[in-house]
Amino acid sequence: METKELLKDFRNKKVLLFPKSELDELLNSCEILIEEDTVINGKVRALKCESIYIFQEITNKDELALRKFTRLKDAENLINDRLAIYENMWNGCGCKVNYYE
Repeated sequence: METKELLKDFRNKKVLLFPKSELDELLNSCEILIEEDTVINGKVRALKCESIYIFQEITNKDELALRKFTRLKDAENLINDRLAIYENMWNGCGCKVNYYE
């Protein structure tokens, strides 16, 4: 997965979806800045790929979901939001993550 291609794809879409099998290639081509284990659905990460920040997660359909951010802080905020949702899931809240918005 080429970073230049990701930038093109992000122009038209808010969330990019890929097969989970592409995760290793992504991680090998980007710098992992933040990595947190959700315990329920794998790890969420803030990555830096060339000049962009990417939030990475695995969806409940086992897809690799990527979001582009211009600031690391925005990706970090989404990581914290996701962790709070997963924590509430453990408490039986019945809440769900919307991976596609």
